[in-house]
Amino acid sequence: MMLRIAIVAFVLLMQIMPVWAANDSGQVLFVAGRVTAERDDIVVLKKADRVFEKDVIVTADRSRGQLLMKDGAKIALRPETRFLIEEYFQAGDELEQPDGSIIVAAQDSAVTELVKGGFRTITGAIGRDNPDAYVVDTPAATLGIRGTHYNTVWCAGDCRPPPGVTVTAPILDGLYLGVVEGALVVANNTGEYLVTAGEFVYVRDRDTPPVRLREKPIPLIDTFPTLTTERFEPLEFPPPPGIEVPDGFPLGPDGPILVVPKINITGASGFRPVTLASGPISGSAPTAFAASSALSQGTLSGNELIDFLAPFPGASDNASYAIGTSSTSNIGFDPVTGLGWGRWSGGLANVTPAGSSAINADLSSQSLHWVYGRELDVRPAMPSTGTASFTLLAGNTQPTDTLGNTGVLGNASLFANFTTATVDSELLLVVGGRDWQASGSGSITSNLFDGVYDSVVVGGQTGGSGNFGGFFAAPGSNSLPSGAGLTYGLSDGQDVSVSGAVVFGQPNP
Repeated sequence: MMLRIAIVAFVLLMQIMPVWAANDSGQVLFVAGRVTAERDDIVVLKKADRVFEKDVIVTADRSRGQLLMKDGAKIALRPETRFLIEEYFQAGDELEQPDGSIIVAAQDSAVTELVKGGFRTITGAIGRDNPDAYVVDTPAATLGIRGTHYNTVWCAGDCRPPPGVTVTAPILDGLYLGVVEGALVVANNTGEYLVTAGEFVYVRDRDTPPVRLREKPIPLIDTFPTLTTERFEPLEFPPPPGIEVPDGFPLGPDGPILVVPKINITGASGFRPVTLASGPISGSAPTAFAASSALSQGTLSGNELIDFLAPFPGASDNASYAIGTSSTSNIGFDPVTGLGWGRWSGGLANVTPAGSSAINADLSSQSLHWVYGRELDVRPAMPSTGTASFTLLAGNTQPTDTLGNTGVLGNASLFANFTTATVDSELLLVVGGRDWQASGSGSITSNLFDGVYDSVVVGGQTGGSGNFGGFFAAPGSNSLPSGAGLTYGLSDGQDVSVSGAVVFGQPNP
């Protein structure tokens, strides 16, 4: 009922206080690939550009954009998305009218529409302080909010599984929702429904009630490759070697508008932080483990990590890890944090602990997961005081167990207290038909952290164990790390282990 009242209030407000299209709503935090705003003309957006009410923000194939709204909300748009900013203002804002006059907004209003594609968002002051003023319209339902971090995707014959994910049935058209924190009110012609943290729902259309899902649905798994640049140049056709034209790009005055991707040099070696996780490795690592290295020598092929140096259980120095005959899956890269992730699976990886003989790590029924950071010369300096709460998932690998199963990550969080040099981590995932819930704490050393999951519940049964490790990316403009990479290893206390990797985006203080 409150959501319907909010929509009615919005309509009345529009009748008495029309909003001029030029009112500022926020700015662009980053662009990867081609992102445009449809106004009177189509405007190509770049970092720090302003966005306005009535803008339709459009992301092209393999392109992403993140918006910082004026109330502090962050909206991360997936590839091939159309997102309308109907109106976005706070009480006290000065709003220009069509006749040029200025009025002062009497109340908050955040009204947007998902026309196509999907997004992930962490709400700002309007969603926290005045949730009835927050409305997101979609083709299947209207979304209200109760202070939330959630993601949503609308499928209309255009959803496909991401790389490394297989499906046994077609992906149904409709709206998919997952709540990470807080709650959503989902309303359509069948009524209103509350969706809380850790829950996933599917809504076919406006005349069908939501269906609760047991695990994270395929459309919400976002590991699609992205063009990692903000640079656009009109170039002559045909493009030079290494330059490609994504589908749907328009013609410029001198030819197609092309994207110049960042250059990844195959075989180039540099020093970069790395964290990894794996199940048992025969002969040396009898249980699941996770480990991190501050400055590791590694080799990239594109965005794939094919060898690196990192700690190994029981070894006094870094071991050498090489892909061997295994292959990579779930490869991803986040251009904001500079973190990449993936896993090796199938075949034999080669692990050589310092001072020991090489070990063939059999990955036929498990995976070795990894996250790497930007190339560095020295460790980045971390804050000495304050806290950072990481809940924005920039990417992750599918969790895998030692029985050959792949699963889905439902939720992950990391809380860092730099004053006490401690971290807390929580995980919620499903693999092998069982729910795994883990929570634990650890310590921070420079830009590295590691810890133990002292509570691991598997399928409702206690008695599991686990550990995690990771590193913080270099601090951003707010002096907090711009992101973090975390890997984890879990055991059910019997014979099954699970491992995986998570990349977090910009934290909240």
